[in-house]
Amino acid sequence: RFYTALNANSERKAFDRAKVVVAVSEKVAQELIAIGVPRDRIRVILNGIDLQEFAPGIVDRQKWGLPPEEVPLALFAGDIRTPRKNLDTVLYSLVQVPQLHLAVLGGTAGSPYPELARSLKSENRVHFLGFRQDVPDLMKAANFLVFPSRYEPFGLVVLEAMATGIPVITAATTGAAELVTPDCGIVLPDSDDTQALADA
Repeated sequence: RFYTALNANSERKAFDRAKVVVAVSEKVAQELIAIGVPRDRIRVILNGIDLQEFAPGIVDRQKWGLPPEEVPLALFAGDIRTPRKNLDTVLYSLVQVPQLHLAVLGGTAGSPYPELARSLKSENRVHFLGFRQDVPDLMKAANFLVFPSRYEPFGLVVLEAMATGIPVITAATTGAAELVTPDCGIVLPDSDDTQALADA
């Protein structure tokens, strides 16, 4: 609590002195306004990605031990040691979609989610692939991205998936959700609604 209060005080002083504050999404801009930063000093500059690295394509899933192409495969990427990214809701929703497999990218050391998948009897459909450097290829192997983070200032992974040409299921609590239209994905109003996520 002390560190959070000290940090918040330091941030407020920095915002007061800044001529311009750059926000990575409109969501962050609204948060800045809520703490007193004047709108005319805020500039929204969305994050960008390498469109050549994240481009549509086809790869063979089996090099990662993933199910064959005819099996629906969702992809989740993020820090799976924290509840903020919301893998728990994804795993609970997955129980309701028995034909779907899930590839999870993120370091598993200290993560509670491999055990949660086992307790939900989904371990045969959830593929924990660890921290990866080959995310662009894994995106090409998936049918869609699922990323209903409970809080995300932007969420590059959403933009990367859209550039790769796969649909996205995310939540309004993710800053990049403002870029997701019905043509490329679904934005859930409530990141913790397991039924809505299963339906999506």
